[in-house]
Amino acid sequence: MMIYPKGAYILHMLRMMMYDHRQGTGDAKFKAMMQDFLASHYNQDVSTNDFKLAVEKHMLPTMNVDKTGKMDWFFDEWVYGTDMPSYKLNYSVTSTDDGKAIFNGTVTQSGVSDQFVMLVPIYLDFGKGWSYLGSASLVGNSTLEIKNIKLPMAPQKAAVAALQDVLAENIENNKQ
Repeated sequence: MMIYPKGAYILHMLRMMMYDHRQGTGDAKFKAMMQDFLASHYNQDVSTNDFKLAVEKHMLPTMNVDKTGKMDWFFDEWVYGTDMPSYKLNYSVTSTDDGKAIFNGTVTQSGVSDQFVMLVPIYLDFGKGWSYLGSASLVGNSTLEIKNIKLPMAPQKAAVAALQDVLAENIENNKQ
């Protein structure tokens, strides 16, 4: 049974959903949320719902998966739920005549209920560590196709949740 480690992992998943990969501010939004939560609840008893409301106050548009402005989807799955997803990335990279590359693939989520939703980050390694490509929004046991992403060069490898962004039973990354 995973209780205490799961709580820490839930915080890490929120941190990674709020992480700024593109502008270079990194953890700033997550830190601001946590500081606001601590300051506004200083010396008070707090509940899970108090924390959920703090997350909703600071949530990014990409976290608004169900378009309600709420994080019920995340808390229902990860705090109150017991589903443990598995993920599989199958991908190919083809070279273009001008030395660039085209990325194609599929991301599959399995082992969950029909309503289970997750933002699954996809990373590429061009030889200098992982670079964030984007996130796939997956619902239930499903597969999402990624088509014709133009890249500046061919990556050495690709992976879902390469930074342990999502708690999972199993993660597979397969180059074809």
